[in-house]
Amino acid sequence: MKLMVFISLFLFSLTAWCESAVQTVKLKNGMEMLLIKDKSIPLIDLGLIIKNGSTSDPMAKGGLTTLTVDSWMENPPLDDAAALLGGEFQHFTSPDYILIAGSVFSEKRNEYLSLFFNLLTHPLFDKKSIERKKQQQISKIKRITEEPEAFAEMAFKGFLFGAHPYGLNSMGKVQDIQLITPTDVMKHYKRLWDPGQIIFIVTGDYDDDFKNALVAKLECLPSGAGVEVHWPKIPEIKNIQIEAIDSPDATQTQIILGHLGVERKNRDYLRLKLASVILGGAFTSRLNEKIRVQGGLTYNISSEFESELKGGSFQITTSTQNNNVEKVIQDSRMVLKEFIEKGVTQDELSSAKNYVVGMLSRSLETPEDHAIWTATEKLYGLSTRSLTDVVTEIKAVNLAELNEAIKEHMSFSKMKMTVMGPTKKYFKYLQSIGVVETKKASDL
Repeated sequence: MKLMVFISLFLFSLTAWCESAVQTVKLKNGMEMLLIKDKSIPLIDLGLIIKNGSTSDPMAKGGLTTLTVDSWMENPPLDDAAALLGGEFQHFTSPDYILIAGSVFSEKRNEYLSLFFNLLTHPLFDKKSIERKKQQQISKIKRITEEPEAFAEMAFKGFLFGAHPYGLNSMGKVQDIQLITPTDVMKHYKRLWDPGQIIFIVTGDYDDDFKNALVAKLECLPSGAGVEVHWPKIPEIKNIQIEAIDSPDATQTQIILGHLGVERKNRDYLRLKLASVILGGAFTSRLNEKIRVQGGLTYNISSEFESELKGGSFQITTSTQNNNVEKVIQDSRMVLKEFIEKGVTQDELSSAKNYVVGMLSRSLETPEDHAIWTATEKLYGLSTRSLTDVVTEIKAVNLAELNEAIKEHMSFSKMKMTVMGPTKKYFKYLQSIGVVETKKASDL
């Protein structure tokens, strides 16, 4: 219940921010601050975005960033003290960034600020706690193998991106986690803590005294060693490449097909979001109508563009009974081919605009969403925009622009496909449409 109250209050504050003036302050140590004053409710929110996520994991130590952040945030005395003030701490690790956030009623803001800084700068890193977090992370990794949809998703990203950091599981591999030591965790924390790679966010009911005290604290923070991320070239897709993962006892086959997408700051980002809604992002989408409604071949099929700092992906995801695999792949590719060649209609575009605009107001539900709305412009190299600005951009997309973006960024003939199930039943069909690479789940 307390978590839901926290999220609701944070949501209210950040929604208000989207339409409020944003003050940007550049500190002497290179840190950026975003300040959004809102006295409509007696609440203050503090957020911290570190511009390094799981992509900063060192070689052979996959999952180190996730483990470091989880161990860093393990501080029961501070959790208890924050709870007594009516506050709470939250954290989230994505490929591109780390979010640490907290919220408290404004009358307790000075006491809470002290706790927040202690959390950030004086982690406990208790050896027993780190070992417990390691075992929890290993358990999560093992559970993925028991969840076909999640496992297929992980396999597809690895197949698509290869050795690129976006192709690696943010939780790492069991063998890597087992070798990570408390010293590794503490050293990685020091690398991550680099003021020049941090955006500090303050929203809500605060005064100049609080702001000045906060600036003074932030400017006294020491610089860290920094993180150097290696970005290898992503493998080029020249034809239809298929990853066949044999799961002989599966009653359903997981199917994901797609290709590389665009980075977040690409000019066609919003156009491709609209395209994805029309193709497979809503119940009335083309894929859902053809594969689910008309064909009765699946309970769910979707398409999505995911865009990150250094690239992105496009994928169509579904599952079906094993005897329907050939039909599902054929029909999905046919829908995609027609979508690219003929484009969308004005009615489809208008409906997609209404759908996306409506979803925006309902999307601020998680710490990740909050981070996107407060710091994504800085993180992804975009200009600061309000929610109204984004809605205006969406409504301004015209049919010709959208169809041009579809032809430029989507492909029917050059893609990768992950098929996980009893692959011997349809192996000849897979060979007939592309180059097949066979794998076992234990290889991934």
